[in-house]
Amino acid sequence: MTEDWVSRLRALLKAKGWSVAEYHRRLSAMFPNNPISIDSVRAYFRGRVAQPRGDILDRLAAPLDQTGLFLQYGDKIENAHRTSRIPLLTMNEIGTFDPSKVKVWEGSSVVANEEDVASDLVAVELPDDSCAPEIKRGATVFCELVDDGIVEPGSLVVAKVPDLPSGVCRKYRATDIHDRRRFKLIPINPDYPEIESSPDQPVTIFGKVVKVLTNYP
Repeated sequence: MTEDWVSRLRALLKAKGWSVAEYHRRLSAMFPNNPISIDSVRAYFRGRVAQPRGDILDRLAAPLDQTGLFLQYGDKIENAHRTSRIPLLTMNEIGTFDPSKVKVWEGSSVVANEEDVASDLVAVELPDDSCAPEIKRGATVFCELVDDGIVEPGSLVVAKVPDLPSGVCRKYRATDIHDRRRFKLIPINPDYPEIESSPDQPVTIFGKVVKVLTNYP
């Protein structure tokens, strides 16, 4: 429940004797390259976010000498032990991610349920609003890795596009039943362009989105 982790966050802050402004200053100093805005911090303390995105809970807990799992479950070990972590990638990392390393990933990660870990899911943070309004910028999606390029029409996928520095999230639409290299990626948000895959410019499907975290203020 939202109130549970927020209550623990408030109690930790009270124990430190910090104001929200002081806490935010320390949080920003600890994570200068991945800051959380003061407005977002205030929203968290007001209980306006049910499930913060990605590794936010870990970052919120760090200045308070705690972990994201503690914020989420407190001392309820029976809940905490049933959780594990899966890789959390940026769109810039999907082109170099080695699926064989999913079990021994040492980079950023996000708390997941046992079934997500057993299914070798990988989390990806979305950097833009190409899937808005259904999925907004900053959301984290859980992907089932695709190694043969075959997905069902209409599936939401994360893909690597030639000549683009970052991956994209779009809906898959086949255009040639005889050639899997020919398909289109259709944005949910019409302000973003369609992307076409062809034998000359093949797009690589990285994963099919199977879960979306509602994880932004």
